[in-house]
Amino acid sequence: ISFPSAGDYELSLSACSRPGYGRVSLRVSVMKDSEANQSVVMDKDMLDHTLVRHSETFSMTAGAATLKIQNMGEVGDRTLIFGAVRICA
Repeated sequence: ISFPSAGDYELSLSACSRPGYGRVSLRVSVMKDSEANQSVVMDKDMLDHTLVRHSETFSMTAGAATLKIQNMGEVGDRTLIFGAVRICA
């Protein structure tokens, strides 16, 4: 993704754990150059089984970056469902 200018941005997305299976945790981070230069934007533990909208505000410098969405749940059949990802100034 590309940030046109430095400043505050809002990340929003809908997410839930797969119904009928274990609950998962969500982590969203933005990386500028490498894994070592990443900012965790959102950490949500034990997501419910119903799709819920989440949002967080974060600061970013101008330029290209990588958006990383991770399932931080335990190993096994624990699927993270997400959609409607949006970043706006």
